Amino acid sequence: MNLQFWAGYQEDEITEKTKYWVDLWEEIIEDFSKEAYDKDLINPHLLLMNLIDEIKFNKLKRSRNNFYFLDVLNYFLEKDVVIKKSFNTDFTLIRKDLACQSKRLEYFIILCEQTMESFRNGKYFNESCDCLKEIVLDTQSNDQDNEQMYLLSLNLIIELIILGYSIEKIKTIPESIFSKYKIINRDTGNFVNTKYPTSLNTNDYVKEDSFDKNAYNEDLKAEIDSLSISDRIDKLKFYFDKELSDGYGIFHIEGLKGDVDINVGEVNFYSPKNEDNFKSGKIFEKTYDNFDEMKYDFYDENDPSFVNAAVKIKYRDFESAKKQALESIEKSLDIIRLHILSETPLRVKINKFYLIDCDDLRMSSSFTSDGMKFMKDRNSFDLSKSSLISETNEEYFISLKNFLFSENIAKSHFSSKLIYSLHWYRKAFETNVIEDKLLNYWIVIENLLTFDSKNENIVFKDKNKDKEEKFVLIEELVPFIELSYSLKNVAYETYDYLDNLNLCHQSINPKYDVENSLDIPQECLIKCKLYPRKENIEIDLRDFIQNLNLLTPHVTRKAVKDKIEFAANLYGDNVFMKSEVERRLKQIKQDLLLIYRYRNFIVHNAHFDNNILPYYVMKAENLAGNLLREILYQYSQDSTKTHQQIILQKKVKMERMVEKLNNNLPVDLWKY
Repeated sequence: MNLQFWAGYQEDEITEKTKYWVDLWEEIIEDFSKEAYDKDLINPHLLLMNLIDEIKFNKLKRSRNNFYFLDVLNYFLEKDVVIKKSFNTDFTLIRKDLACQSKRLEYFIILCEQTMESFRNGKYFNESCDCLKEIVLDTQSNDQDNEQMYLLSLNLIIELIILGYSIEKIKTIPESIFSKYKIINRDTGNFVNTKYPTSLNTNDYVKEDSFDKNAYNEDLKAEIDSLSISDRIDKLKFYFDKELSDGYGIFHIEGLKGDVDINVGEVNFYSPKNEDNFKSGKIFEKTYDNFDEMKYDFYDENDPSFVNAAVKIKYRDFESAKKQALESIEKSLDIIRLHILSETPLRVKINKFYLIDCDDLRMSSSFTSDGMKFMKDRNSFDLSKSSLISETNEEYFISLKNFLFSENIAKSHFSSKLIYSLHWYRKAFETNVIEDKLLNYWIVIENLLTFDSKNENIVFKDKNKDKEEKFVLIEELVPFIELSYSLKNVAYETYDYLDNLNLCHQSINPKYDVENSLDIPQECLIKCKLYPRKENIEIDLRDFIQNLNLLTPHVTRKAVKDKIEFAANLYGDNVFMKSEVERRLKQIKQDLLLIYRYRNFIVHNAHFDNNILPYYVMKAENLAGNLLREILYQYSQDSTKTHQQIILQKKVKMERMVEKLNNNLPVDLWKY
């Protein structure tokens, strides 16, 4: 959150409701960027896409998936104002067929696809923008408006993800549409700088090969000065209507060499012969008539590549272009690998990427120095500053030594299981292939939920039930371990959020010891340990939560106040705690279902959605990591336990907490 974002506006020019919407949009994006997104990653368009996949690949035979989709359908028919207004008939028909486990699949898929057309042509996006604008511009504010602003913003963000925009780009959209302009003074003259997506076309200001900068500057200022807040919110539609750009993406390739210029699939593999041009910087001086002339200059003497790969793409923004080019090149390398026997791995060197615009051959590029010695030193994890270095963890590592490194581990099925799980977790974390990440994290989860119990039923209460499937165990046991971590993380995340706002302010305002942008008195910051600390000390999060009520009266920014009140209520209000525990348990079960669904699509159908899969990989990473950490920690405390006992004990403990909440008995969340 940029606390100085509205500094260029007059005090009465922007309402608090508008500010809240911009903050809310950014908060949603920040949540998407976290390791675990604890809300449902779905909107009506994505629901239709999932239903069509479910028909094509599973013939609607997976009842768990169908029940989930039916639940989501009901939610949108009840809550989504655009669905209720303009898509009620279509979604009601879809719900009827899904609810009765319809067998007329051809009819069902045509119904979904025809409904999908209104999403593809922008009807849903544009109407969502209109509804959002109406709410934001209404000066009256209530909880229902805030709920609708959240849902509409989330749906629009997912629409932009489906369109192919990167999260990095989506995050900047509110800042861009509310951007004003600055006049930059240079020796070559003044120019107007803005992030606003102007409607002006620079080609209209070129006369006799000369760009009329003054005319462009004046027209740009006039356009931005004329904008109302309504106009600016309407500009959201620009991002849907904006045509895809044509360009060429280039990566260096490791493991291939030769004086070649060949096409494999959509990708052109060639040797960058003219390295002298790159060394001397002539690539920036020369004029090229076409891309084929230009491509041979992409050679790096500091990090030589024998072969480059170039692919023509249609893209939304730089990050999405990089992702799309990488996907295409990886497909072509898969083809090459099938036909060559070289033992050297074929790798895309992702630390450097070049994007060439087809219209004017303008080059954009990204460079990282991850492979260089100084960057490896900078990015390496400093164990000396880690919480791993403590007396408590010393005992933990000794117990792991006895358990995982003993000569007798081959005789211990449990030891082998943990060793395999640790291996697959690291393999998942360190690979760059997104589908491999998800599969490997699922291996960890499934491996740790494989028991040797002689009892057929571990979680089913009904003895007449059939023998439990593996997913049943995962669905019934993993959520309670994740819930324990999830609830405790709220305190840490709230502290980190407020601390970062405070630190951000310190970097902007040298007088932070006197005043701060949140207008929180110094004594309150000190009691909450949010005041600048001279040394790195451990924070008592329980004490921090107990003092949160001191901050609330001094915070006017609604998004910040919401964060504070949420954390305070979670740890101090049994009724709120109960509803949040129920929501999170349901959400974790849904996450597991959809991760498993993507796992099956990858394994059985070699199919997945590259725009959506990364978010479920983050969820899978979190679930697998917390499960593994819990088992290792509990075993280090008591080596007589089996992993089955550890997991079941956590389920019993968390269910006792849930039962207390159901009976309105006091619960100390820190004990769970």
